Amino acid sequence: MDPISMALIGALASGVAKGVGEASKSLIPDAYNALKEAIKKKVGAESEVAEALESVEKKPESKGRQATLAEEVTTAGLNQDPDLLQLAQTLAEALKNEGGTTYNATAGDGSTIVQGTGNVVATGGSFANKGNVTGDINIGNKGN
Repeated sequence: MDPISMALIGALASGVAKGVGEASKSLIPDAYNALKEAIKKKVGAESEVAEALESVEKKPESKGRQATLAEEVTTAGLNQDPDLLQLAQTLAEALKNEGGTTYNATAGDGSTIVQGTGNVVATGGSFANKGNVTGDINIGNKGN
């Protein structure tokens, strides 16, 4: 999953959209709203990305809605936008500093590895870990 989708989903998992918990009293809502508004400015408030984000806001625990958001972000090319990536990094840092959900991801050859605390989500041939990993991780077929 791309860093933008991960940051948005992490903020939603922390309760930012509903204004619950400690997340609503921190820098997380400001960082979340800045990223959300920048996305709408780039692709439009009525875009499929904006609709997918609204859908995740209504049911943040839904894996299907999270996957749709990630797909729409990637399809729109937002995962390559340096301004949005910087805003996503700011949101991820706010989550990390507040003890919320944090993620580290590496993607290549269609695989994604996600590691973090809180709600850790990986879809489509991916590996998710809630905690620390040491050593090598092999996903898929073993090398020749």
